[in-house]
Amino acid sequence: MNKYIYIVLLYFIIISPSCHKKPAVVEPDINIVTANILNDFPTHIAEPTLLDLSNKSIELYNSIQTFVTNSTDANLLATQQVWYASRKIWEQSEGFLFGPVSSKGLDPAIDDWPISYTEIDSVLNSSNVFTANYIQNLNSTLKGFHPIEYMIFGLGGTRKASELTTRQKDYLLALAENLKTITAQMYTEWQPQGGNYSLQVKTAGTSASVYKTRKDALLEIANAMIGIIGEVGEAKIGEPYTAMDSMLEESPFSGNSWKDFAMNIQGAKNVYMCSYSGNGSGLHALSDLYNKSLDLKITQKMDAAINNLNAYTTKFGKAIYTQRPAVESTVQILNDLKKTLDDELIPLIQTYVKN
Repeated sequence: MNKYIYIVLLYFIIISPSCHKKPAVVEPDINIVTANILNDFPTHIAEPTLLDLSNKSIELYNSIQTFVTNSTDANLLATQQVWYASRKIWEQSEGFLFGPVSSKGLDPAIDDWPISYTEIDSVLNSSNVFTANYIQNLNSTLKGFHPIEYMIFGLGGTRKASELTTRQKDYLLALAENLKTITAQMYTEWQPQGGNYSLQVKTAGTSASVYKTRKDALLEIANAMIGIIGEVGEAKIGEPYTAMDSMLEESPFSGNSWKDFAMNIQGAKNVYMCSYSGNGSGLHALSDLYNKSLDLKITQKMDAAINNLNAYTTKFGKAIYTQRPAVESTVQILNDLKKTLDDELIPLIQTYVKN
C-alpha cells in the first residue's frame, strides 16, 4: 500500500471519530430557572386568576341586581349559576393565599364559614341601613360568599324567588357589592397602580423586594400551595368527617363542597405547573430539573386527588355519614400528597436554590 494512502486511512480511523463526539449536555442555569418561575408566577397565575375573580364578582353583583329588580325564579337560577362560576375561580385562587390577601385580611371577608343563622337574623331584624361601610365592618361570617349562598340557595338548596323579603334582598345586594369591592382590591394589590405585589415576587432577592432571597419567595409559593392541600384534607373535609357534623360543611346550601375541594387542589396544581393562563415555568421546572421521578409523583398524586374529589355523586354533607370509608380514603390521599410536598419538594428547593 502506498505510504501516503496508509497515513490518510489511519487518520480517518483514529483521528476523525473524535470530530463527531456528542456535545456535552449543559444543564440550565439554576438562577435562570428560578428567575423564570418568579417572573411567570404573577403573569400566568396570580394576575389572571384574580382578574377573572374580580370580573366574575362584578357579574355576580349585576346578576343579583337584576334579580332584586325583577325577582323571578329564572333570574334567581341565573344568579345561582354565576355564584357557582365565581366559586370555581375563588377556590383556585386559594392555591396562593399569601401576600396582600393574607396581610390585609381579605380571605376571611370573602370565604369564612360556617355561617350563623342567628347572627344573620340579628342583622336582618335590625334597623341598620346596609351601607358599604356597615357591611365592611360586619363579622367575617356575615359577609362574603357563604351568606350570599344562604340567601340565594336556602336550606337544602330549594330557595324560591318569592321567599326572599325586601330586607333580605337589600342585604343580598349589599353583600354582593362588598364582595365585588374586595375581589377588585385583591387584583389591584398585584398591579402597579395598587400594591404592585407582582414586582415584589419578580424582584425577589434584590433590595426592591420583601423577599431577601429567591429561595424565600419560592418557599412562600410552595408553602401556600401545600397549605391549601392541608386545609382541604385536615379542615374542610377532616373536621366535619371526624365530628360527624354537616353543620361544619363549607358550602352546604349549594351542595358545591366537593367541587370547591377539587378546585382547591386544581389551584395547587395551577401553581405547581404555572398553567392557569398559558404555560409558564412553575415549581415543576425545579423538580423536573433535579428529580424527574419526584415531578412525576407530584403530578400523578395531584391528578389522583382531583379525580377522587370529582368522582363523588353524594353530597358532602351526606357522604360524611353514609360513605365514611370513601371519605377517609380521600383524606388519606390528600394527606399523602401534602406529605410528598413537605418531605420532598421543600427539601429540593432548600438544597438547590442557593440565593
